Amino acid sequence: MRPVKRRISESYSRRDSDLREKIQSPIARKPKTLLQKDFLAMQKVWRMLQEGTIKWIGEIGRQY
Repeated sequence: MRPVKRRISESYSRRDSDLREKIQSPIARKPKTLLQKDFLAMQKVWRMLQEGTIKWIGEIGRQY
């Protein structure tokens, strides 16, 4: 069973790094206006909330 756990953790770490790249990529675009900057910040927050919610549900599933 240990190799399965390792595969799962490896897939999560790969997914987490992909999400971090997606979260960081809008910053590299250099927003032109304050409104664009706000939209990019909101996108980042929504992605972080989405990632946290998925992890939270996974933790609940592991407990039961």
